[in-house]
Amino acid sequence: MRAARSPLPEHLLRWTDAGGVLVPSYLTARDQPWLRELVQEVEAMAGRRLWELRARWRRRGPDPRAGERAPLAQHVLLRSCGGSVRTAVAPGVARAAVFGAVATDRATMLAAAASRLRVTPADLEAALFADVASERIVAAPITAMDPAALALQVNLLLAQGFVRLATAAALHLCGAARPVLRTAQLLGAPLLLVPGSCADARLRWRATDPATGRRQAKALAALLPLLPWCRRFELRAQLTVQGRTGTFVLASGDPILPGPPPRGEASALERAFVRDCARAGDAWTVVHEPAPVQLGEAVVFPDFALRQRRSGRAVLVELAGFWPQEYLAKKVQLLAAAENLLLCVPARRAAELPAHPRLLPFTRRVDVGAVLVAAAALLRA
Repeated sequence: MRAARSPLPEHLLRWTDAGGVLVPSYLTARDQPWLRELVQEVEAMAGRRLWELRARWRRRGPDPRAGERAPLAQHVLLRSCGGSVRTAVAPGVARAAVFGAVATDRATMLAAAASRLRVTPADLEAALFADVASERIVAAPITAMDPAALALQVNLLLAQGFVRLATAAALHLCGAARPVLRTAQLLGAPLLLVPGSCADARLRWRATDPATGRRQAKALAALLPLLPWCRRFELRAQLTVQGRTGTFVLASGDPILPGPPPRGEASALERAFVRDCARAGDAWTVVHEPAPVQLGEAVVFPDFALRQRRSGRAVLVELAGFWPQEYLAKKVQLLAAAENLLLCVPARRAAELPAHPRLLPFTRRVDVGAVLVAAAALLRA
C-alpha cells in the first residue's frame, strides 16, 4: 500500500477555533480501534473496485467513535490503495473506437469496435472507463498498514491541507535548518532569513499575489515532513479556510508523520567532533546544523554552533574536510564578514590558504581543545 501524497482538500479539513487559532482535529491513539477496522475492510475488499469500497462505507453509516474525522481517514485510504486495472486495450483507445462507431444499439456498437481492435466485446467494455479513479481496483497491501502509522499520515496531510491555503507564514527552527532552507529554495518557497540567534533560524514568507502565492504555499506545505527532524520547530501560518480566517500553528510534538531523514548520517569527522566536545566538559552546548547566516548575497551553513552555557553566547564552527581548494579560499574570504565563525581545515590544505586567526588546521581529527580555546577568546574580544 503506497502512501497518499496529496494534502487533504479544503472541504475535508476539520478544526476547532480557539480564539483565532485553528486547532486541527488530529487523530490520536484513541482512534486506533476504528482505524484498524477501516484497514481490515480495505484488505477484505482487495481486488474489488474503489467505488464498491466507498459504497460499503456509505451503507455502514457513521461511526460514533470517529465522528467527523472518518472521511479524512477514508480519503487517505482510498488514495493509498488504488491499484491500476489491466485491460486488453488502453481506455482512451477503447472510448475512441466505441464512440466513433456507427450503430443503432449498444451491443452492435461494442461488437463493431471490438472487431476493429481485435478484442472481445467484454474486454472492450471493461476497458472503457478503467482509468476513472473510482474504477481502480483495491490493491491488497504487501503488509497491512499499521493504524498508528495511518493516523500520523492523515495528520500530516491534514496539516499540509491547512498550510497550502496560507497567505503568510513564520517558521522558527532549531537544528536541521540547512536542509529545510535548501529544500525550500529547490521547491520554490522563498523563505526569508530573519537575523537572530545563531542556534535558531527564523524564516518568513508572504504571498505577493494570489497565483504565485498558491504555488509558493504548496511548496511550503511540502516542507512539513522535514520539520520533525528539527530539534524544535514552530510554524505559524495565516490563512482562510472554509470562509474562516485564522492562524494555523504546527509545533514540535504535534503528531504528524516524519518524512525520510533530510540528509545522510553525519560524517566521521563530525561524529568525532561531537564526541570530543562531550568529553571536554559541560561548559559548552553543541548544536548541530544551526541557523544559516546571511552574509550579503551569500548564505553560510555552519556545521555547528558552540554555545557557552555561562554567557549564552555562541560561536559558529565549520569543518571543511574534503572541499576543493577554490571553495576553501572563498570560505576564508567569508571569515572577514562572519566575525563569530571558526573554520577548521586539514593542515595540508590550510598551508595553501591565506593565514587567518580563525582558520584552525587539523590533521586526522579536529583538535576540540584548540577550537574551544579559540571560541572562548572570540567571545572575550
